[in-house]
Amino acid sequence: MTNPTPVSRAQSLTFSDVGVTRQPSPDTTVWLVTDTVNLRLSDGLSDLEGTARHLRLSVRTLQRRLADEGTNYRTILATERYRRACALLQETEHSITDIALTLGYDYTEDFTRAFAKIHGCPPSLARNPAVL
Repeated sequence: MTNPTPVSRAQSLTFSDVGVTRQPSPDTTVWLVTDTVNLRLSDGLSDLEGTARHLRLSVRTLQRRLADEGTNYRTILATERYRRACALLQETEHSITDIALTLGYDYTEDFTRAFAKIHGCPPSLARNPAVL
């Protein structure tokens, strides 16, 4: 069974998406990739190839530049998905399935597992502001 389509960008914006969250300093690959990941996540996209294409780099060049800065795409993606998941859980009434799809997960179970790995509890319990 295929999951339904993710909610639209306008329906999944949070206060943290609208506010300025960091000082502009697009002089590092990590900063550029983080911003690109956030932009693409709002459309439910999370693939490395698409991010590299957006930055007009080959996948290997992107991976190499991130490694030079001490990180990798998977780590940036996991961090930004988690940050965005926390905001969506706190600021919206979207279902866990809708949030998972919005973050580019194909299956709700994958989102639940990834969230619990970082946070220590499933996203359904994290809707309580005291938990986050």
